[in-house]
Order: sequence, then structure tokens, then C-alpha cells
Amino acid sequence: MKKITLFMFLFLFLVAVNGVSEAVVKGELVNIPTADFIADRGLVSVEADSSANRVVKGLFAIHPRLIVGGMVEFNRWNESELGVVVKTVLVDEDNNQPAVAAGIYGRDIFVVASKNLGLGFGLRGHLGLGNGELEGLYLGVSKVINPVTIEVSGENNTSTLPPLMIMGEYVNRNINVGLRLPLKEDLLLDLSAINIGSLDSGSLRAGLSYSF
Repeated sequence: MKKITLFMFLFLFLVAVNGVSEAVVKGELVNIPTADFIADRGLVSVEADSSANRVVKGLFAIHPRLIVGGMVEFNRWNESELGVVVKTVLVDEDNNQPAVAAGIYGRDIFVVASKNLGLGFGLRGHLGLGNGELEGLYLGVSKVINPVTIEVSGENNTSTLPPLMIMGEYVNRNINVGLRLPLKEDLLLDLSAINIGSLDSGSLRAGLSYSF
């Protein structure tokens, strides 16, 4: 119950803070796949968390409606586990219906719907069903602040404010939150907190993604 309340607080926070920018779209939030697709032909990412777990992932858009790839997960003892990533679009998004996609994420099967919520706050909602680490229903919400890069001029210099995505998700009884921002045009930085409702299994994670 506390985790659900915490997720609702996160949802209200996202409402209070303002599209989807392709510059920060990876086709996933923190741990959940969405119905969104990568913006470029391919993407390679590396992630590590405070428990010394690491993930290396590669994705390739071989068709406008199909992504394939794979991942290797390493635990703190350097034991590795292979997984595959396959995602295909089943339904395109429009004003009346969400985008729907299905596939395999690691070793788990999923189907997910994603849609701009149309509430006037720039929120995008994600609702999915999966097994394994995605067990049961999962949901997420994301919001892009500064959908385009903004230049801020001062007396002596000019700085830029890049697009920033704020993400929250509830999956397998865990709440995860994260931030995503571009360091360069083709390089993304992810910072996230995993299972924030637990003192025992919570962790922090950082990741870099390169698109090509």
C-alpha cells in the first residue's frame, strides 16, 4: 500500500513539473519496455548499479515496426546471463487509441500500450502485462521537460537547457524512478533509483546510451 501511495505522489509531481522529445526516447523507462521505438537505426547502452550489477545492451531497428537485439547481464560475482530483445508494433497511436507493442525483453514476454494522456500536462502513460521480472500488470508515466533545447543567455555567456525526461514506474511490486538527458546529440545519460520503497533491495543506477 505504501508503494502505491508513493507512486501516486510521483504521478502528481510529474503533473506539477512540462510532449515527447525523440532526443530522450529509448523505447523503455527504467526497467519496463514501452510501446515507443528508438529514434535512430540502433542503440548501444551500458548500465551499472550500486550493487555492482551491470547490463550491456544492443538494439537494432531492422524495420520501422520491428526492433531486435540482445543483452548481457553481469552480477557482482561476474556471472553472466544472456537475454534477447524483440519488439514489434501491433497498433499505431492516434488521437483515439494508444500505440501497442509486444515482444521479449531479456527472458520475459510482454505486451504494452503507450499514449499521450491528453491531460494538458505533457504526460505519457504506459500500461503493460508481462511475466518473469515484468510479472503481472505494470505501469509507468513519463514527462519531458524542455521538449526542445533551450538557450539561456546571460551577461557574459550563453548556456543551454537540454530535454529532460522524468520517469516513474510500478512493476513487480517495486517502484523505480529515473531521469534521462542527452549529453550530446547521440549520447544519453540515465540516472535512476531502483525499488525506492525498500531499504534492503534498493539501489542506484547510472547508464550511458549511444544511438547511431
